[in-house]
Amino acid sequence: AHANEVPGDNVSPSVDNIDDDSGTFQGVNTDDTAGDAVLESNNDDFGDGFGDFSSFDDATTSQQPESDTKKGDLEEILRSNLGDEYGKLPGMYSSIITAVENDLQRGNKIMDYVSNTLSSKDKAFIIKSRKLRDHISGLAEFVRIVRSITATIGELLGVNKNIDVQESTLTQWNDNAIIADVIVVEYLWSEIISKAVVLGIVSQAPQLERV
Repeated sequence: AHANEVPGDNVSPSVDNIDDDSGTFQGVNTDDTAGDAVLESNNDDFGDGFGDFSSFDDATTSQQPESDTKKGDLEEILRSNLGDEYGKLPGMYSSIITAVENDLQRGNKIMDYVSNTLSSKDKAFIIKSRKLRDHISGLAEFVRIVRSITATIGELLGVNKNIDVQESTLTQWNDNAIIADVIVVEYLWSEIISKAVVLGIVSQAPQLERV
């Protein structure tokens, strides 16, 4: 089975003579009423603070209670083919995919913030950050893990390898709730990487295996 691949003019202090990969990105808040964000700069590749995107977290992150997780026949297949101890895998898969979805939601907010909130001058400065590129590369690796899990589930459910992972084909994945979450992950990743390419943060989408 295949998984598919301003208002406000926030002017940073003294950014004209700073190297491309320097400075610190702080004070970010996604609340529209919170006022303008503050962009400060130094000579340490945006500093340690720039790598912390925790301010983009939702107050309550996405949770998938075990009782709401429809495993379909997946748990039975695992128990009967591999042993009872493997029946816990669907719950583990669900936890991993939920965590990735939360990170992608935050990454999408970062892309929107850079696109819509920063002044043109600050945006030109921020998109050259190595740490921002590394963050996107890290999200790509999370998506790679999700696609590996998806391929495993497809094999266990006997899904034809020509069937893509999308909403219109969910019934062919036994309406599996884990795959429903994978569809959300794929959508978010598509949004993030499209925005990153348009902004010039990366020149092209990372090459991820189709599984």
